[in-house]
Amino acid sequence: MSQDSIHDDLCQFIATLTRTIATTSILPPDHTQATSCIKETYAHLEQLFKLRKEITFVLLKDRLVSDDVMLVFRGTYGNTFMNILRRRAIERITFVSGLSLDHLIRFIRNIASLNPPAIQSTYFIKVGKVKIGDFNREGTIMSEYGEEDLIPVVDITTSLIREPKEMGIGAFEKFKTKGIMDFDVVNEITETFLENIYNIDAPLSMLASLKTANEYTYTHAINVGILTMCQAESLGFSGDHLRNIGTAAILHDIGKIFIPDRILLKADTLTPEERKIVESHSIKGARYLIKMKRLPRLTILVALEHHIRYDGSGYPEIKGGWETNIVSQMISIADVFDALRTRRPYREPMTLEETKQTLSKNSGTQFNPFLLERFLKIIER
Repeated sequence: MSQDSIHDDLCQFIATLTRTIATTSILPPDHTQATSCIKETYAHLEQLFKLRKEITFVLLKDRLVSDDVMLVFRGTYGNTFMNILRRRAIERITFVSGLSLDHLIRFIRNIASLNPPAIQSTYFIKVGKVKIGDFNREGTIMSEYGEEDLIPVVDITTSLIREPKEMGIGAFEKFKTKGIMDFDVVNEITETFLENIYNIDAPLSMLASLKTANEYTYTHAINVGILTMCQAESLGFSGDHLRNIGTAAILHDIGKIFIPDRILLKADTLTPEERKIVESHSIKGARYLIKMKRLPRLTILVALEHHIRYDGSGYPEIKGGWETNIVSQMISIADVFDALRTRRPYREPMTLEETKQTLSKNSGTQFNPFLLERFLKIIER
């Protein structure tokens, strides 16, 4: 495709985006014209993603530049869009391939608001300032974003990790000692993740650390919840669907509460009999959750399926060509990733690179290849 054609496509996208922002600012979110404009904008962006993985626009005084090319607009759309960026204190914006329609809708509604919240960078829509360091020796704009260049993202480490981890430990300990699981706490943890999911730019920085071997089940549940919700959100899940996925991820290993610590924390190789006991946690977890009427049915399925591999092997063995739910497949990836990265009584943790290589070797057998590829992109943020 010629440079002139790409230039025209970029200008058309900005025109469509500007019109959509204007429409969204004066019409109700569910108005037919508003939703139509947003879908048109998304369609333009998808076409651009076929040419480039990232689409960046930089505001330089009274000019808008994309990949070293100054955009020349027919009409007033260019000036209008640049004024929108100035009002929001944004000097550059990057759209990343994989951006979901829901994600774009949230961004447009925020930027179109008369009293907008601070526009936060995410993995798929990055916003920031232009600095002298953004130019290389030839004077062209560098596409990389340094952490210091981005508009600061809200520091949610305390609310997103420490408090949910403490609540999770309390809930699981109560279950283990009294046989009563406080699902209100589980829901509260999920809500905390849901409220902050769009502010998580680097999922690995959000993962809880393990202080003692006894904390593994609880910390692991929190980490799998974060990783799975991040992947699910990137695939377009939102609202109640994303909430249910988070709850299922946190409770995926609930059956391990029924397994003796002497086996779970054993430093030596498990005997065949002990291995069979550990593997029973999937069925035990599902049987327990099926009695809980307040929980989404997805939690039962995930507890049962998360150790069934993509190729149908694993456990428990289910006959009749059973196909696992896509959420179970997502949780399976997050489950193994966090397990490999964590120190256990019987082995040292793997490095990030070793973990990625191990996961990749099992693509198409243990893991859904599409979901694994997506997951690896997310953890590289």
